Amino acid sequence: MKRRAMMGAILAAAATWAAPVAAQNDRAPALSTLLRRLQGDPAYAGRIVGTHVVRAGSGTAFLYEVRILSPDDRIVIVHLDPDSGAVVGNPDAWLRRRASR
Repeated sequence: MKRRAMMGAILAAAATWAAPVAAQNDRAPALSTLLRRLQGDPAYAGRIVGTHVVRAGSGTAFLYEVRILSPDDRIVIVHLDPDSGAVVGNPDAWLRRRASR
């Protein structure tokens, strides 16, 4: 019984956290589309080893974080704007530009 209550609480918390991501990305391209576009760019050659949704700053804006294993065995972390698919070099600067729109 305790395990069910704990799982219910975890699922409720996850749904609450995921709602802003879903609402923000109603019109945005799918992550799979953005990853294919990123892989087609020679500047980001390598194998994608992980993707995450990360909160940008302390607000409600989110970014996709993509980890790429480059041909020279380095991990390259790339942040993508979920609305446009653009590579964000500096998440803080991206937040300021987004707030000024």
